[in-house]
Amino acid sequence: MRVLVTGANGHIGSNVVRELLEREHTPVAFLRPGSDRRALAGLDLEEREGDVLDPSSLERAMHDCELVIHAGAPYRTWARDEDEILAPVVQGTENVFRAAKAAGLKKVVYTSSCNAVGFTEDPAQPRDEESWNEQPQSIYIRAKNLAERRARELSEELDVPMVAILPTGVIGPLDYRVTPTTQMIADIFNGKMPLFMSVSLVHVRDVARAHALAAEKDTPRDRYLAGGDNVSPERLAEIVEKIAGKRPKIGAPPRWLLMTVAGLGEMGARVTGKAPAVTRAVIRESWGRHPVFGNGRAREDLGLEPRGAEETLEEAARWMSFRGLLSDGVARRYPPDPAWAPV
Repeated sequence: MRVLVTGANGHIGSNVVRELLEREHTPVAFLRPGSDRRALAGLDLEEREGDVLDPSSLERAMHDCELVIHAGAPYRTWARDEDEILAPVVQGTENVFRAAKAAGLKKVVYTSSCNAVGFTEDPAQPRDEESWNEQPQSIYIRAKNLAERRARELSEELDVPMVAILPTGVIGPLDYRVTPTTQMIADIFNGKMPLFMSVSLVHVRDVARAHALAAEKDTPRDRYLAGGDNVSPERLAEIVEKIAGKRPKIGAPPRWLLMTVAGLGEMGARVTGKAPAVTRAVIRESWGRHPVFGNGRAREDLGLEPRGAEETLEEAARWMSFRGLLSDGVARRYPPDPAWAPV
């Protein structure tokens, strides 16, 4: 298949490109002019430039493609102007679907997020694809909720089949721009963050494989969580101790303290333009809840067999070592893959 991949230089998109190549498909990278292409270095790959906010560039890029994997969206939890996040996520999604209709593509594989499913108050009761986040708080989560709902409306309205892939906590190689999830795990490895919730972590190549499988198969359902193991704070602490050599603390700081720190961080961000480590909206959304999810549907319909949490975290540690995110002690324990040559 000839597949247009939006956001092809991003963490998920660049791994999707590699997965498609390994499966002997022909990915076409849709990239903004002047964008960071480090994650695509060394690949023999056709590139087509444009922007998801430019409908005509999407239509041109889709010429002679069979389907599109729409992975192009900013993963940011804060912006001075929220439209910097909302517009490319929501309007960009609409533009992709309308361009796909105009180009006669047979399917859109849409990268949504577990945040569109929401979190559970009971870690023994993971959320599944039948769930929706009914009260999204932070701008990124609101954007992903709005975008997936709009994608489903457009799929029906335009008669463009879609399959939504909803990754959980994605970590692993080729995250050059450092997503909030990667930074969070790096902070845990470095002993800067305590553990106080169960989480679902997934290797980025397993997320990429889910996209490729959804592109290849006539799936019986149109929404799939792509997640790995759900791990408790205690189990995560064991794995982190093995990797980092030091056991992280377990236990949540007081909510009022987190809200105060987040509020101060937001005040500073308005001055510096640098995103705060956490926002009050993120705390309101996640406090007392757990991002854990079922992956049975993806296993059954797609045949996805994700890596375990320990392997996923070890590989993530090697990538973080390569990117200079870990303390020297951790980096020595898990050196980078020699294949990751600096670019």
